[in-house]
Amino acid sequence: MNTALLWLMSVVPVVLMQSSSTTWDKIKAEYVSLYDAYSHASSPDSSTYHTIVPRSDATVPLPVSVRFELFSIGGFDAVDGALNLIGSLNMSWKDETGNFPNSKTHEVDTVIVDYSSVWTPVIVMVNSADSVSRVGDSTYKVRFNLRTAEVNWKPRMIAKVACEPDMTYFPFDQQNCELSFTTWFQNRSILTLTLGSSEWNLDNYDVNGVWEIEETTAEISEVGGYDYAMFTIKFNRNLMYFVINLVFPVLLLSLLSGFVFILPAASGERVGFGITCFLSFMVLLQTIMIYMPQT
Repeated sequence: MNTALLWLMSVVPVVLMQSSSTTWDKIKAEYVSLYDAYSHASSPDSSTYHTIVPRSDATVPLPVSVRFELFSIGGFDAVDGALNLIGSLNMSWKDETGNFPNSKTHEVDTVIVDYSSVWTPVIVMVNSADSVSRVGDSTYKVRFNLRTAEVNWKPRMIAKVACEPDMTYFPFDQQNCELSFTTWFQNRSILTLTLGSSEWNLDNYDVNGVWEIEETTAEISEVGGYDYAMFTIKFNRNLMYFVINLVFPVLLLSLLSGFVFILPAASGERVGFGITCFLSFMVLLQTIMIYMPQT
């Protein structure tokens, strides 16, 4: 009995390791073949494949679904009129060419391919405050779903968006900024933009200590034959810092300025007290001017 048990304990792990190794080799071989099929690595014209829109009918535009995911608000510069964001533009579309292997007979469901080997939409943010360049680069790979032929691409971006500040009720102000994306030299006859959601994705948002998000919206509009995806964000300023450092001192100085009439008219302290209150107001005004835009 003990001999048979020892034999089973020594043989079963070897069989399991051989079975696991065989499965790994099979999956690896399938993945390599699928990767080559998607990235066109074996084709002599592989350098041109990534520039061709993957649509089966050249007369029908390819719909690309977009959704903006926000990770954090880097800051809002009211003086320069710029909003700094860290986020990701999530894009998805269907590969309609049908030149990939049938995944129903394979164990691999998804393949991750290099950005430079396959077609990806050229989308730019037109209201960027620093530079206008396409969204995404070779850092972020493309994911293919072999069963649904759906392609997903989620490049991260650090964006500086031009935004007109509204300081009418500073520091109780609410800002409204918009990110505008469009397809570069690919009009509605080639590509159309659709919304993955009418709101931003805030699942991974890191709360900002200065600004609170009030609302996020998204919409698609057509201008000059091109689709524009416009993502709007409304955010309010956290009041406590400015209430303590600006509002309370102004109210206190205004109250103290009235006390100058309590002092005797012939007293020299009355003039000195008034001048001190006036200089304190000047210091506060210089502090407020740092946060206020010239417009």
